[in-house]
Amino acid sequence: MLINQQVDATAILGTEITELYEQLGSCLTYDAMISIVDDYFLNKFTRLQNNNHPVDGIGSMILHNPQTFNLERTAKEACLSYRQFEKRFEQLVGITPKYFARISRFYQAFVLKESNPTLDWLSVAVRTGYNDYQHLAKDFKDFAGTTPTILIKESLDSPSRAFPSSSEFRGV
Repeated sequence: MLINQQVDATAILGTEITELYEQLGSCLTYDAMISIVDDYFLNKFTRLQNNNHPVDGIGSMILHNPQTFNLERTAKEACLSYRQFEKRFEQLVGITPKYFARISRFYQAFVLKESNPTLDWLSVAVRTGYNDYQHLAKDFKDFAGTTPTILIKESLDSPSRAFPSSSEFRGV
């Protein structure tokens, strides 16, 4: 995982990131920087091959509805054994499908509470498929390193909420 670590960008993006960095360093305006970065990502995007894999659809299904995910049923539908499916998913996504479902459920709980601040935590837990508040609190501690209440408070107090989004800023 790359959380709370410094990693040389060339290890992930290759040596072309050095060229991008040099181009950005010679820019005189933010608009020029945005144009260079846009071109970089557009070029990267056009070079991608269309490697759609059935796991992509399954990952999306888990992300949007982690409560209904059943590993054995999904593996059977993919005509794979439980272990084969888990291994293939982990190779393609980088984590096991159960861990991905856990992260997705945590994210859903966070978004639900953030968008409904008056909703109590037990209701959030139940609506997002947790057995109880303690399981939800454990995921918040594991993934965010803090309690649910503190994370939501910090999110709601975030300075970024006081500023317009980049699309609003640029008049898009």
